[in-house]
Amino acid sequence: MGVTGSGKSSFISLCARKRVEIGHTLGACTSVVDVYAYELSPDRTVYLIDTPGFDDTNRSDAQVLREIATWLGDSYQNKILLSGILYLHRISDIRMQGSAKRNLTMFTELCGDDALKKVILVTTMWDKVASEDASMREKELFDKPEFWGYMLSKGSTSHRHSNTEDSARAIVDLLAKNNRPITTNLQKELVDEHRSLNQTSAGRELESELNKEKAKWDMERREIEEQMKVAIKQQNREAEQAMREERERYTSMIKKAEEDTGVLRSDMEKLLAHRDERVTRLEQQLKEQQAAYDAAFKLMKNREKRLEKEKAKLAKKTSEPKVPPSPSPSPSPLPTDREKSKARGKADSEEEVAVATWTRTNEKDVESHSRKTVYVPFWVVLHGTKFAGFSSEYNASQMAYPEMRKGSGVLAATSYGESHEGALTWIARYNDGTWATSDGLFVRYGHLGTTLETRGFQDLETCVLGPGNTYYARWRTNKWSCHGKTEFRNAIRTHSTMEDGSTILNLTIGFGGSYVISYGRRNDLRNVKSVWNLRGHYEHLSKFLDKNKDISIIALSLDPLSKSTYMIIFREPDKAGRWELRWFGVRKLEKPIHDWWHKS
Repeated sequence: MGVTGSGKSSFISLCARKRVEIGHTLGACTSVVDVYAYELSPDRTVYLIDTPGFDDTNRSDAQVLREIATWLGDSYQNKILLSGILYLHRISDIRMQGSAKRNLTMFTELCGDDALKKVILVTTMWDKVASEDASMREKELFDKPEFWGYMLSKGSTSHRHSNTEDSARAIVDLLAKNNRPITTNLQKELVDEHRSLNQTSAGRELESELNKEKAKWDMERREIEEQMKVAIKQQNREAEQAMREERERYTSMIKKAEEDTGVLRSDMEKLLAHRDERVTRLEQQLKEQQAAYDAAFKLMKNREKRLEKEKAKLAKKTSEPKVPPSPSPSPSPLPTDREKSKARGKADSEEEVAVATWTRTNEKDVESHSRKTVYVPFWVVLHGTKFAGFSSEYNASQMAYPEMRKGSGVLAATSYGESHEGALTWIARYNDGTWATSDGLFVRYGHLGTTLETRGFQDLETCVLGPGNTYYARWRTNKWSCHGKTEFRNAIRTHSTMEDGSTILNLTIGFGGSYVISYGRRNDLRNVKSVWNLRGHYEHLSKFLDKNKDISIIALSLDPLSKSTYMIIFREPDKAGRWELRWFGVRKLEKPIHDWWHKS
């Protein structure tokens, strides 16, 4: 165990002679508990349990404690006992930071006095600092009770690790030679005493710190609000905006601390249920990734076959004598993309990439949509190899979540975002005006969570998630919020409320922060304009938009996992009631998209 970056994975890699992913950047590599085995002798095997570190940039201490507690509790229930614990600490750290001291206290509470007798405090990275300075820091660790002094007084020992295999194995041998197993305080409290995590000694320590942080941040937020009132009174817009952003930052931090407090309110049964649910999600994600890989591999093979056939045809053609072409009475019109695809015949029928344009005449008065809360008649989503489409007539979705019905409401629109703990985050709107969100959405999209906490869901009209925690949300009150690159935010600001009454009707955020925005007046879907920045991706769409700048796009989706897959629903000028769907992507989506389109 130890804080992130203390050298746990490196230590295991040396000891077990196995490659362990090691983090040398700001992000940690160990995110779950892993077990590595090596033979100490022909009849003795050592199992090293690698734990995620506290003070991680990507996971809160509450999430890390939950991960460790789940493994410790489950192993204890199954009579798998520890022989000891190694706690690693960087001697290169100039001083014991506040977070490191807090985590050390939590570690002491996690172990309990009995288990401390079989704890080895390991100092690492001696080669990163002068010997004299390192020795002084080591002495300070020993002498101060709030550092290592208390643990040493309870029977813990300390050893230096010189970053070699011999050094690592020698330290492990000290514990492996003693056959008496230990039970940590955390294991007893969770399993024997049936406490929830926040009722354990370690959990109480962490919850206490979280409450202190919340109180501190709340006080600072109130001070910022007072400063913001002054800026508003003085009509200092720049200062007001800076204070507003700072207030939102503190609000987000407070909300995250509250979520972490909720994480701690789990007993052993809930901890195991959470783990099993996450494992199931990860297995499904792996299956989908494998399917995507298989499809890409098949695509590559099909392309190779087609190239070979084209080479053979070309060779045959060049060997045949040239015959003058017979005169044609009149030139034929250029084939559409669909006709070109059909003309290629059977040799191309197995190609995995397809492009299609389907036209449909809508007999209904499209202006009737303008009187509804959401004023576009279609909503489409592409995500990997999955598709979802929504209209007033027919809905279709290949996604497992969200549910198509919720109470009296029918799913009308959804958007998928970054993964949280192995599962896609999402937000969904139902036709009765209610909204639903996935677990972890506001952990992954903290800025959105803060905004929704302030403004609420009641008047929310549209919400679109994107990669890299980008999003766009709009309320019926004409308020809006977004998060992303400066150029993206400026585009939103420019087209949100225009002098002619135009506003953003729909948008999509794709790979690498690319986007397409459609905007116009709510009561006139015949004159919708668009702006876009595809950032060098979606080449097929880019060419199409450049050639057809006057079309009215009313539904669109860029696949955030792809640099090329897209779908748009549009109308050409002066073609009332005639909608066209244009799509580019994997062939397996062609039938479900086609079926949805012609039933909508």
